Amino acid sequence: MKNIAKNGKEKLSFVNAKGLNQSVLVLPLENSPWISFQSNFSVSNKLNAVVKIEKKKLLTAYSDRTAIILRPEEIDHANRLRNRNAKENYIASKLAVRLILGRYLTTDPFSLRFKRNRWGKPALLNHNLHFNISHSDKWLLIAVSHDQRVGIDLEQYVLAFDYRSMVDMYFHPAEKEVLMSTYSWAQKSFFKLWTRKEALAKVIGLGLHEKLLSTNMLDSGHFGKQKNIKSFFVIQSFLVDNQHVAALALRNDVNAPIFYNF
Repeated sequence: MKNIAKNGKEKLSFVNAKGLNQSVLVLPLENSPWISFQSNFSVSNKLNAVVKIEKKKLLTAYSDRTAIILRPEEIDHANRLRNRNAKENYIASKLAVRLILGRYLTTDPFSLRFKRNRWGKPALLNHNLHFNISHSDKWLLIAVSHDQRVGIDLEQYVLAFDYRSMVDMYFHPAEKEVLMSTYSWAQKSFFKLWTRKEALAKVIGLGLHEKLLSTNMLDSGHFGKQKNIKSFFVIQSFLVDNQHVAALALRNDVNAPIFYNF
């Protein structure tokens, strides 16, 4: 579970959080959107995509090629990490980003250069290609968009996690009604809603402050059936497997994403 950011950076967002209820369309959960990764996955197709990668398989498959894909400074950083899980997560994340973006741009993954914005979020140098990454114990998800910001979040269903103390503070009244119903049933709804809030926070550059958290993220929760209201953003929830749920947030004027299993 991510920390809830409360600082002054929210004011720099290009979206006013007060208007979120009129600017977001939430789509129903997609149970099985995945197709096999295609060899013609490239920027020329102008695809918006989500790529699912199993971390252990990735590390095994590229164990003998890590040094020719990652930059020397990335390898040095990985070697300084003493915690094994932290090191594996770091290497897997760097490999995944370089491999997917390199395939997308049909270029050598090693040649890619990155910068960080004012919030520390990585971005490509010299390419108008946007990406966002999220990971769990098992999976890595990378969202890619040709010319728009993109946000993605992945969470594992944790049955032992008791979210009920968070409901009054961070959720819309309509969400509260769902979350305070039968606890065992509503737990999965909590993680679905939380990933939606995280994904939207990423794409608009807001921390998870109270206005965003209290925005209604139920299916079609944002005036989806009313006329003359334009959605600036679309949120798509989807299952990664039976233990993980995720959400993707995109601007509404981009092509529908394709979900790839790498």
